[in-house]
Amino acid sequence: MFSGNVLVTGGTFIQSGVSDKMAAFDLLYNATAYSALHNSGERFDPPRCHPNTRVAVLDRIMIWAEGHENGEEAQIIWMFGPVGTGKSAIAQTIAERCLAAGLLLAAFFFSRSDATRNHPGSLVATLAYQIRTHIVGFEDLIESYISQDPLIFTKSFETQLLALIIKPLQTMSASGGLQDIDKASPQLIIIDGLDECRDSDAQSNIIAVISRALQNHKIRLKILIASRPEQSISFAFNSLNHTNLTTRLPLDNTYLPQRDIRILLEDKFNRIKATHPMKAYIPASWPTPQTIDNLVERSSGQFIYVSTLVNFISSIRHRPTDRLEIALGLHPPRRQLPFVELDALYAQILSSVEDIEATLKILSYVILSPFHYQNYVSCIENFFDLPDGEVYLTLSELEGVVIKISPSGSHGYYYDCISVQHASFTEFIFDALRSKEFFINSTESHTSFAIQCLRNLTKSGCAVTAFRDSFNSLNYYLSKANPTPDLRSAIYDLSLESIIKRRGGADKQFSSVFVPGFLSNIESLGFKDANELCSKHRMWIEHQKNGDERQGCPMMMRRISGTTLEICRHLLGDMTLKK
Repeated sequence: MFSGNVLVTGGTFIQSGVSDKMAAFDLLYNATAYSALHNSGERFDPPRCHPNTRVAVLDRIMIWAEGHENGEEAQIIWMFGPVGTGKSAIAQTIAERCLAAGLLLAAFFFSRSDATRNHPGSLVATLAYQIRTHIVGFEDLIESYISQDPLIFTKSFETQLLALIIKPLQTMSASGGLQDIDKASPQLIIIDGLDECRDSDAQSNIIAVISRALQNHKIRLKILIASRPEQSISFAFNSLNHTNLTTRLPLDNTYLPQRDIRILLEDKFNRIKATHPMKAYIPASWPTPQTIDNLVERSSGQFIYVSTLVNFISSIRHRPTDRLEIALGLHPPRRQLPFVELDALYAQILSSVEDIEATLKILSYVILSPFHYQNYVSCIENFFDLPDGEVYLTLSELEGVVIKISPSGSHGYYYDCISVQHASFTEFIFDALRSKEFFINSTESHTSFAIQCLRNLTKSGCAVTAFRDSFNSLNYYLSKANPTPDLRSAIYDLSLESIIKRRGGADKQFSSVFVPGFLSNIESLGFKDANELCSKHRMWIEHQKNGDERQGCPMMMRRISGTTLEICRHLLGDMTLKK
């Protein structure tokens, strides 16, 4: 008699639930983020793989989606890579291919800038909306669930997933309405840009809930998840390492991205030469092979670098040849900057960092340090006298996005090495016009590092690696520093005697390399009182050369080179200093 749930109290009938099938559909429709669909009109001309590129990656995923892999296969593939490596283009291309092949159940493309798809609230509804169009009878089941619980879309992600996807599929499988669910198509769900979901806890929860549902319920779905390897997502997948449920697909050099980028660049430049309004003025040999090589190297495997570059060069209101020279830095830009889209992406990444000052200091040290071994985590923490683990905590939000922390193997995180993954990020961070509040002034950084070196060399109890790195790199930083009051004070306070004590004597590197370079840099820095700065060190050199025994350091400077003494004469004009 009544549809829905009815409660009778005295002479009053209270009806709950949704009695109208159309009302249930309306609830589903209203909860759906239609801009998250792979073929949404709001995602007009979405990024997709250029012909003859990303072939190996696409083939790998399609073989898995088609079920052609031998042996027990994973139900979840996590495809991950740093910013701009073409994850969304691959996901879009796979969605289109699988739809054409009858393999695609549903897709959801997260976007941080779209309020309808930057959270998990619309994920299940959007997936369920698509599944109902691919599996006959599925729609009736989910509408029944919605009718029984009209508030289902206000409940947790797990509750929605079980009620609107897992249980309906189980019901159909048990009744025979879903034939050969383990083998038949479609069965692929694509979730792209999980890192674009604003809540990191929600990112982890999505992975945990989906994996738990697949483990606990015998539904043979395949899930392709694409994202940057951000901390919360990496931790969530790491917790699944003990299962055979997932496999990883890193977009690294294994898949030859530079080869694909070369193909993409050559095709795009050929198109510009064939279609641009100024094509008659473009030389047939433009751009040169050397220019293509340069651009491939600068891309560092970033497809977003190429797309941003091509969009800038192909502007119909400008000469492509001029725009390319601007992009290469051969001519200054007049108005529009060549990498606006890429710059906005880097700025967005850095704006999410909790301690940006500490982050930029460590990044600048990693980029500017003259020796590769200085970029070990332990060396950085010792150099700046940071607590153990501080580097990891500071850079964790950038790991896998713009920086790479290379594991040392059995030695532990302390000996992992940090590097910046993209040349374009380095160019961005050192260009004040592009990076704005995130700009790193290299001269100021060199000055700061020189001061830190001087303090480390003077400080008692300085860590071994901090002393070594400070000794080896001080003159490099001084040669690129500014003559600030703090630097002058640190130079004046430096004790050559304490350095010799720490090194166990005045060896050739100290007397023939370090001291001459140190004194020469004092002169080059342009301090007004360079003579006064050198006077202290000159007098100490004189005393040691003459065999003056002071503070238990007898004759430590017997091996001081003639070169050093000549430099002292030149700097101080003191002809009494004898060899």
